[in-house]
Amino acid sequence: MIATEVIEHVVDPVLFVKECLSVLRVGGKLILTTPIKDIHPKGTIWETEPAPIHLWWFTEHGISAIGEQLGAGTTFVNFTEYTKNKIWHVHLGTAGTAPTSGPVMNKERHCIHAPQIGYKQRLMRILPAWMYIKLVCIYHDLKFLQKNKQPSRYMYGMCSVITKS
Repeated sequence: MIATEVIEHVVDPVLFVKECLSVLRVGGKLILTTPIKDIHPKGTIWETEPAPIHLWWFTEHGISAIGEQLGAGTTFVNFTEYTKNKIWHVHLGTAGTAPTSGPVMNKERHCIHAPQIGYKQRLMRILPAWMYIKLVCIYHDLKFLQKNKQPSRYMYGMCSVITKS
């Protein structure tokens, strides 16, 4: 069974994996892909679409813990051979600051941080969308390559294989 870029969207990821494993035979495999927190600097906040779009940001340890809790084995696909000759886009997020892509709400759903109109929003208003996206990708590629000069076992995210016991 394959679930590509799904687990970060579900309310209860442990229940999701449990239900996926329940339809597999012993030895059956659940292949999950998801964005990976492990490649980002410590303290980085996941600056992406706010909930309810993305609810979770996983590390290898987190996915392994889900597999362990359900009595399943977990391995990860190593993309080092593939990534050593590739340049790929990774959004670095914002270390130590609140996300700026949308409002930040408290538990009572009151806005505690309104989005600011900054240079990103100004550029989006004057440039065609394709040009803005291209500039952002180039910027993030350069920032990522400055921090990660070694080939990575990750591609755009992590790929885990959870095997039913």
